[in-house]
Amino acid sequence: MVGQPYKTMTFASTPWKDPSKSPSLTWLILSYVLITLLIIPALANQAWASPNFFLRVTPTAGSIDETFLLAITLEDADASGTPELSGNDDFAVSLIGPQTSIQILNGHVSRSITWNYRLRARRSGDLQTPSADIIAGGVKMH
Repeated sequence: MVGQPYKTMTFASTPWKDPSKSPSLTWLILSYVLITLLIIPALANQAWASPNFFLRVTPTAGSIDETFLLAITLEDADASGTPELSGNDDFAVSLIGPQTSIQILNGHVSRSITWNYRLRARRSGDLQTPSADIIAGGVKMH
């Protein structure tokens, strides 16, 4: 190894001499901004959605031999438990079961839970369907 000259190496200069402008940091910042822009609207839609609570009976008329479907739906809120029914003197009521739905459409998140009940009339005439109360997000809704 005596008498051999040192070899010199040259490197091409890069346009990113400033470490703050390196591709990895630029990509990281761009990714953070993009993710923030995609997630924030979805969270905002969820946080600002006002809960809805409603009842629907189908069919609205029939004979004493028929059964009716009472659907109690809560939208855009978390429920603690099942709805509390009251005033069900005119019908025999039995729970069929809950149905849950989550939908994401153009960044808007909506969700609902529907409790389905079977109603059987106890007598003929004009009948009143049961009313319902539920606690959603710590608030009693009816």
